Amino acid sequence: LGVIAIDGTPAASYVDASGECHPLEFSHPRMRAGRRSAGGEAGAHSAFFLHLVDFCTRPDIPGTFVFDNRFTAAECLNPLHDRKRDYACDVKLNRRIVWNGRDMAAGEMAASIPYGTRKLVELDGNKQWYFSRSTRILGLNHKVKVAILWNDRHDASASKIFISNQLNWEVRRIVG
Repeated sequence: LGVIAIDGTPAASYVDASGECHPLEFSHPRMRAGRRSAGGEAGAHSAFFLHLVDFCTRPDIPGTFVFDNRFTAAECLNPLHDRKRDYACDVKLNRRIVWNGRDMAAGEMAASIPYGTRKLVELDGNKQWYFSRSTRILGLNHKVKVAILWNDRHDASASKIFISNQLNWEVRRIVG
């Protein structure tokens, strides 16, 4: 199950076991208009995301929620976790994460990871380096697993940072 953004407006699709994507239909003024509303973007954005979550969880559609960094606020992630639904998403490099007892930006956290602890992984034929660990994000009522990717083992900055509420997942499942 994926919650994605179309022109900044969240939309959802279901990916079945064979990998085929099936869009889920919604009736929402912003979707019908095909654009984002001008007023109250942040609140409306999160509220519509939760509307999609409710739509997808009521009929017990199985699957994992996968979405981009526009929906990683606590008001989006906590309800997913409270409904016992798996999720995986990327986070912006300026997202605040508790790391080794300190509150810091995700990009700063990634830069602090020693080169020697980064492991090689091949994803879709591309070799990248990763590090993963469970930690907390301020405002969340649960721990998350952070998976950091670098294009090269010695890169100073990460190419992508992902989080998941599934602490036992391998990095391939989180970023794949």
